[in-house]
Amino acid sequence: MSKIYLSQNPEALSLTHLPQPCVCVTHAKYKPPICHARTVHLDFETFTASSRDALKGAASLLLVGLNHMITPSNRTEMAWEVVYNNTPELPKFVVNRTPFIGEPWRLWFSFGAVGAKYLDYTYSYISESHYNAFIEGITESNPFSVETALAATAGVIESDYPEWFTRIDVKEIPMSSDVHSDYLQLKDRCFEEETSIKAIFRRLGAFAQQACPQRCMPATSLFDHRELSVTATNLKIDQYLIGHIKEAVALTNAITRLAYYGRV
Repeated sequence: MSKIYLSQNPEALSLTHLPQPCVCVTHAKYKPPICHARTVHLDFETFTASSRDALKGAASLLLVGLNHMITPSNRTEMAWEVVYNNTPELPKFVVNRTPFIGEPWRLWFSFGAVGAKYLDYTYSYISESHYNAFIEGITESNPFSVETALAATAGVIESDYPEWFTRIDVKEIPMSSDVHSDYLQLKDRCFEEETSIKAIFRRLGAFAQQACPQRCMPATSLFDHRELSVTATNLKIDQYLIGHIKEAVALTNAITRLAYYGRV
């Protein structure tokens, strides 16, 4: 019964069929969808302050804008313990504009909230650690590849649009031989001084940005736009990051196409 809804216009989405009374929790970046008259509306802050009391007598829970509600920094708070672990019998529903924001492993947040199965993951730390192991080259299997995600998505997600990203334009700016030489020296130092691939990427990305101020890589704001414009250097770090962006675009659109058409 529980479902993840993707909508480009959430306030126009009709969810009057949810079991009543329903508790609808809405993030500030969203407006609530069309709900049954018996629905109890709460903002996210009010819900997190008294999640147990808020769900007393509820027949269902609707989380609108979950992608913005839960983050790696707040996922251990009591409200999420209530949602993910303490109310398994309560039907839950999620509304988001996109399947995830940030890294693909965050897709699990919505699956976990509605009690849907994604591989054998029972909490987000497993999802994150398995994805990071792939990124760092420890394992060859990507747990959030298009194929794996689509296998889990079928029947769980519904979308009212076929694709989130409609276009991606990439402009490459060549760097001088001196910049390439400095980059290689920094890369060697990074592998000596840093303990994680992500820390190395951050330093190399900062170098590329300093070398090319017009560089524009929409990392944190990737999902804020449906048409993407990328300006990158021809340094190896940017080639990697562009590949990462294209993978996120392909994964997002594959999920929404299946959720919209009902078939791959």
